[in-house]
Amino acid sequence: MDWNSLFHSKYLRGGLCAVLIAAILLGLWLPGTGLKEAQPDDPLQGEGVREITVLKLGENLEQLNTISVPSGGQTKSTEPNDKASETHPEETQPDSSTDDGSDDQENGNQGADGGEVSPSELSLVLTWNAKGIACAAGNTQAFSVSSYELNEDLFRFRVSLTGTQAQDAKIVNGISITESTQTARELKWPSDSLIMNPAAGTDKEVYNFSFTVRTAERDGFFRYKIPYQKLPDVQLSFTWRGTGNHKGTLLCMPSGSVVDKIKSNQLAGGRISYEMKLVGSDAESAGAKILSASYISDETDKSGDLNYRDGQGLLDIEMPAGETSNTYRISVSALANGHTAHFKVILHVGNDVTLGMRYTLNDGSQGEIFCQNKQSRTADTVYDNQPRVACNTNCPLSAPMRRALRLLLSDALNPATAVYRHLRHRERLAFP
Repeated sequence: MDWNSLFHSKYLRGGLCAVLIAAILLGLWLPGTGLKEAQPDDPLQGEGVREITVLKLGENLEQLNTISVPSGGQTKSTEPNDKASETHPEETQPDSSTDDGSDDQENGNQGADGGEVSPSELSLVLTWNAKGIACAAGNTQAFSVSSYELNEDLFRFRVSLTGTQAQDAKIVNGISITESTQTARELKWPSDSLIMNPAAGTDKEVYNFSFTVRTAERDGFFRYKIPYQKLPDVQLSFTWRGTGNHKGTLLCMPSGSVVDKIKSNQLAGGRISYEMKLVGSDAESAGAKILSASYISDETDKSGDLNYRDGQGLLDIEMPAGETSNTYRISVSALANGHTAHFKVILHVGNDVTLGMRYTLNDGSQGEIFCQNKQSRTADTVYDNQPRVACNTNCPLSAPMRRALRLLLSDALNPATAVYRHLRHRERLAFP
């Protein structure tokens, strides 16, 4: 038998196939025989497992600190929140993290749909000094108050509720806490007042107001943080003078404004003199002094500085062509005990008419009478032994009016009275 016939022998080929199949099966089975059976580690081994308390939003979050979750373990709430599962399906348990206490959920401030109460649904408005400060549920509003804005350091305020839920809500508690001493005081509603004083050794204090508002579903909390500062008692005294005895004295509080009216016929040569100074119980002890003083004219846009160093001077008043009035706005800045105070003085100047009459008697004696609009002046007495009078006026009068005035001054008899009544009816002159 040669090698060719041996290679094509069916017995040899069958044996080789059997050996190949056995080799394949052994390759698959032998590696598995060396593996050991392994089991997963017990994650709870050695851990003190406690029952988990399922919490809902709005309950006391302090209970979350008592929950113990084993390391590596994962739990699911057995009572998932339906609302939360709709909007956040991946959240299966409430977050156990806490914040600084300003979270609305801590106070249960939720709206009608279970979410946060919006300002349009419910807000508390604190009104003082004609200013209203609105606060939403769970929020804190801050605003400052100075002694300049208070009357004898008395803070007067009023609270009210606004929003779609305001009709069914009511204030059930109000409290004020002084920050430096932690002194608590109950607040009344809808209105109350509180004396504000600075902390010992300082000129500042902080007052924290808190109001509790109850609705059918929950309680809401509204807070205000009010820094208070005691400023020196200093005011600005501003005096203007015109012709004769015409003058006005204005007293302006810091951050305030005062207004006065001046008639054009009260000006002395188209100007006024002014005097400014600082007054008040702390004006001297606080070393108060004026830092600057300036003015601006509304109609002419003219501006300039006033003589604040000497505290007095002259101010030219201009009336633009075709205008019957003008307004001068004076701004004054002062420094008292390190605090800057601002004052505003507003002077409205308007045209007016004055009747001036001069007369001369035959004996050479002269007289003069001035009467302003809407005012009365007593005329001089002219006796019947002074029959002829020369009359002159600096106010345009008709010829009949001048003749009537001569009759009035030259006769003290009944005809003069008749003429006076006639004049008062027609020309509205104010003579007795």
